Amino acid sequence: LRMAELDPRALKILDFEVGEDFRANPNFETRARVMVDMVDLAVGFLGPDLEPLEEDLKVLGVRHIKYGVEPEYLPLMGKSLLYSLHEVLKEKLTADDVLAWETVFDFLVLHMTKGVNGDH
Repeated sequence: LRMAELDPRALKILDFEVGEDFRANPNFETRARVMVDMVDLAVGFLGPDLEPLEEDLKVLGVRHIKYGVEPEYLPLMGKSLLYSLHEVLKEKLTADDVLAWETVFDFLVLHMTKGVNGDH
């Protein structure tokens, strides 16, 4: 998913402009690093008891409301990261890898959306 395909409101929150080469934006590396760290932390918490992670993701969703994040922006996160993985890994990214990452992203989005929507 290219940044130009994102909802322009989401680009504004990320401090990017439509049509901008986002990799040249000084905010890109910082935002990308934060996102990768969050996914890494979430994957590290995966285990038999997911309740603490689910609660942390809801809190993260609530925090994102303050930044103007709408629930429909959250699925873009996973699509953008998966696109990035395809770009970097190319043929090394297997169908099983894609399925695994889609499962992780779906989990993140589901529980962050609960926080954004105020679900408990």
